[in-house]
Amino acid sequence: MLALEVALMSDRGGRKYNEDACGHWHSRRHLCCVLADGAGGHGGGDIASKLAVQELIGRFSTQPSEGAAELDRLLRVTNDVLISERVPGTARQDMHSTVVCLVIDFVQHRAHWAHSGDSRMYWFRQGRLLDRTRDHSLVQGLVDSGVLTADQIRTHPKRSELRSALAPTTCSLAMCSCSAPTACGSTWKMQCSSARCRPQPILARGSGSWPPRCARPPSTRPAMTTSAR
Repeated sequence: MLALEVALMSDRGGRKYNEDACGHWHSRRHLCCVLADGAGGHGGGDIASKLAVQELIGRFSTQPSEGAAELDRLLRVTNDVLISERVPGTARQDMHSTVVCLVIDFVQHRAHWAHSGDSRMYWFRQGRLLDRTRDHSLVQGLVDSGVLTADQIRTHPKRSELRSALAPTTCSLAMCSCSAPTACGSTWKMQCSSARCRPQPILARGSGSWPPRCARPPSTRPAMTTSAR
């Protein structure tokens, strides 16, 4: 059976309030990590991200997904919940949120994940990057088409324009999901990629060191313990 350590870190950056939310749930068989970055103005983003995390973790804990397709459906249900929670004339009117969700099966030694928006998940093994999610954003589309280079993303004037998110208002809902076998030495890093704030990661690792460039990696702790600030 796999043994993992989990660390949660969050910082509002230069904002008056934190629009990011993250959390995790685990049983003897599964670990589910969720991270969301809300938007919508006047506090709507704060509400949206918290709702996304609460809904996903709550529903997963009741009926864990067994693969990427099931997790994709779970995110779509969460999308419908966020839309139903909108209230015209309030902070909830235009709320929406990015989301990335990672599930690890300790028994089958497999991981699956799904995301919508530009919050990312990175998968490392022995310090080397194996895979990452691709942003549902305008600038990522420009990179994919060869119009921009990856280095130009951070300074592009439309770097925050999304092509997908939960409860979309000006874009369509798109999901990407995947699964892969796990192994000792694997590390998964999930973070918000908003240009206006510092990364807010969830880190889950097996044996080995934290990957390079992780902000303030936590000290070693027993399997499945959590540190936060």
